[in-house]
Amino acid sequence: MEGDPETGQYPLYGKVAGVMVTGNEDGAHDVCSTILYNLTHLGCTVPPNADCYWVGDAGPGPSYIEAGGERHLYTNRTARYMVHNLTYFAKLLKENPIPTSLKKLDEEAKRVSNKG
Repeated sequence: MEGDPETGQYPLYGKVAGVMVTGNEDGAHDVCSTILYNLTHLGCTVPPNADCYWVGDAGPGPSYIEAGGERHLYTNRTARYMVHNLTYFAKLLKENPIPTSLKKLDEEAKRVSNKG
C-alpha cells in the first residue's frame, strides 16, 4: 500500500471511519466491529459512536424503507451521534495531523530486533 513518502503513513491516515449497516437479521455489532477494526489497521481514526444500524425482524421481510426504518428512534439517534463525532474528529485531524513517522519507527524496530 503506497503511503506518504516522507512518513510512510498509510493513505487513510488522517481520515475518520464510521459504518452504517441495514439488514433484516442481527449481526450489526459484529459487522461494525470487524469493519472498524480493520479500518484502523489502514490508518483510519475511529471516534466514539462511529456505527449506526437498523435491524428489521429476523428472517426474510421488508426492507429498511418498506418497514419504515427512517422512523426508528435508535437508528435516528445513533446516526446523529455518528455524524457529529465523525465530523468533529475530521476537523480535529485536519487541524492536527497525526505526526507519527512509520518510517522512523520501522528503523527503530529493526535496530532492536533479531536479524534472522
